[in-house]
Amino acid sequence: MSVLKPAADQSPISAAALKDAAAALSRLANPLRDALIAVARWRRQQRAQAELVQLDDRLLADIGISRSQIDAAIIGSLGTPRCARKETTTRGL
Repeated sequence: MSVLKPAADQSPISAAALKDAAAALSRLANPLRDALIAVARWRRQQRAQAELVQLDDRLLADIGISRSQIDAAIIGSLGTPRCARKETTTRGL
């Protein structure tokens, strides 16, 4: 529908006006979406750190990191963090 029915004292809303309103809403929604994604990523990293810190040194060595490398492993300085691989690959790792 390109034109909404106006009230008695209002003019019709054109398709162009609706398109402009949708574009403005999109400009507002994109930063909000990005912020929510960043918060979700931060929470995943916090959970991963909490789990790794609880492991003993032998188990950490089994997965290829030392206690001093936990933060680097989580943020990806040692390569792609395991929690992010599932999202970024198509091979189903």
